[in-house]
Amino acid sequence: MYEVAPRRWIKVSTMHLTGAAARWFPAVEQQVSRMSWPQFTTLVMERFGKDQHELLIRQLFHIRQTGSVQEYADKFTSIVDGLIAYGKNTDPIYNTMRFVDGLRDDIRTVVHMQ
Repeated sequence: MYEVAPRRWIKVSTMHLTGAAARWFPAVEQQVSRMSWPQFTTLVMERFGKDQHELLIRQLFHIRQTGSVQEYADKFTSIVDGLIAYGKNTDPIYNTMRFVDGLRDDIRTVVHMQ
């Protein structure tokens, strides 16, 4: 949306819909024509966001360190940031425990001792 006037955001974004979103849009096009950008994003998230939200939760439960700690931390942060985008904030202690639980055994042991 770089250098696109905010009043055109919906028009421009709907021109780029593909797949299920492109098939869904004609059914709501009249309704969308009277919406603000925040209303439109809410509508899209209500329709398509649930599956992604559930996927992020699954990823958070199953993430394991397979490479470096930095790679693991980046992936973990990406998942948590995605969940925060849904307005679903969890207790920071929970996130810390999930992070530590996903570390390789040898590293997790050292972290627990600290």
